[in-house]
Amino acid sequence: MECLKNVAKEERKLIKNVLGEAIIKDRIIRVSNKIAEDIGFKYLDVDISGLFDNKAFYDMDSDICADMTGNGEYFQDGVLPDGRAIPIGRTEFCINVGYENFACNNQFINVKPGIYKKIYIFGCAEWGSGCGKLKVGNDHYVNTLWLELPDWFFCKMNRINEWSGKSIDYEKYEGERGLFCIDYELNEKEIISWIKFPSVSNMHIFGIKLLYK
Repeated sequence: MECLKNVAKEERKLIKNVLGEAIIKDRIIRVSNKIAEDIGFKYLDVDISGLFDNKAFYDMDSDICADMTGNGEYFQDGVLPDGRAIPIGRTEFCINVGYENFACNNQFINVKPGIYKKIYIFGCAEWGSGCGKLKVGNDHYVNTLWLELPDWFFCKMNRINEWSGKSIDYEKYEGERGLFCIDYELNEKEIISWIKFPSVSNMHIFGIKLLYK
């Protein structure tokens, strides 16, 4: 009997360890909302321009039609600051000329391998908020981030991680729409060498930054 109790005890310990590892492995990291506190960081801009296939900003001199949603909606000409740089917290995101964003569709992005403390994702959703699992990691390690972006209509909260500008809606009325920056704290013990986006077609990504000390 004592032998059976010892076996059962060891089995419970083994199951606990296995499940514990699974829980840690599948833990989802959520937005930290601490952009205002990010002092002393260096910023690495991830080059995603090769993935851009959508245009949200109307440019009078461009031959590309601006249509964020497929229903004739866009930011008006002249809403961007000089240099096309949108300030967010203690950094800024430069809006590309021509196509300047992509809709999430399982894009896999290689990044400069390194230890990063945080990641910024700059974008928005349209026709409702969007959410899905964003993966970051390397060949032996994966972090799962809960990527959730607000609808670009909800842009009047005056948050430090938000920008808004004049727009045209699907009925050709003038309004205001916005872009948002969300931030995640990463595992500082693991090298990040790639990012993989979910397939959520109403989420648009305009920029990515990796933060390090």
